[in-house]
Amino acid sequence: MELSTSTREDIDFKTTRVVGFLSLLLAEDLGADDDDEVMDLFRQAYKLLELTAVLSGRVAGAIGPMEIRPDAIGTPQLMPQYFGVVQEHRGKGLGRLLWRAAMHWAQTHGAAYQLLQTEVGGSSDRLFRSEGLTSLGFSYWEAA
Repeated sequence: MELSTSTREDIDFKTTRVVGFLSLLLAEDLGADDDDEVMDLFRQAYKLLELTAVLSGRVAGAIGPMEIRPDAIGTPQLMPQYFGVVQEHRGKGLGRLLWRAAMHWAQTHGAAYQLLQTEVGGSSDRLFRSEGLTSLGFSYWEAA
């Protein structure tokens, strides 16, 4: 599906179907404990997993893909994600729900941490600070 040419209805329909198929796949007993090939398929599926908030049958926000990789010293890190809430649904707590769901998923799947990049003072920055995160610093870039 090309987002640049799809209609909103097409995106909503296909997103719901993909989430449904992933849920079905992950819910079925595929013998994952005994089969390295099945475990590899699960890892590949998780790279495509996104958490999505749907209101009145339409996507209102999403965070993903959900992927954990070891950092340079082998510590499991939740990789950076795309994260957003549709303008008309901002300020209703959806971003906080998506964030907390992503952090719960990461913890239950072994991630030790995640590094984030936000616009200083932006909506994501305010959300993360209200959740108790602190800044490790910032960089400033200006176009020439």
